[in-house]
Amino acid sequence: PEWLRRVTLITVQDHMKWWYFKRFLVPAVTSRYQSLLLMDSDIASAPEFPIRRFLHIANAQRFALCQPAVRPEGRSTDHPFLHPRRGMSARWTNYVECGPMNLWTGHAWAEYWPWLEYNRSIGWGVDFVWCELLVKMGLGRSLARTRAACG
Repeated sequence: PEWLRRVTLITVQDHMKWWYFKRFLVPAVTSRYQSLLLMDSDIASAPEFPIRRFLHIANAQRFALCQPAVRPEGRSTDHPFLHPRRGMSARWTNYVECGPMNLWTGHAWAEYWPWLEYNRSIGWGVDFVWCELLVKMGLGRSLARTRAACG
């Protein structure tokens, strides 16, 4: 996709993404960025994804943490509330999955980063706590409890 040619793409061999995130996406670096898009390696296989629209919605709503909706015909999920709803461009929730794509503000990631365990190799389980942590860190319920649905 066109948008993928305009980003810095980093891949790590022989390590899981969460290992990399803890060691290299440190607050001293990430807090300078407006947005931090964390993606699984297979996300580029979805060229029809409206990345510009997704970023526009996230920025307009001032989401601290969000993810695109999960299309029922696409990747499977155990959470039907993650599917898009007709006529809605975004909605609030207290759950954001740990993959395959998350969009953070640089500030929100910097606040969350100390809570990320150093030896974590997979993200399973973080999605059950990070929204609550962001609320407790003072980013506000409306900023931390978000999910953008592009569909």
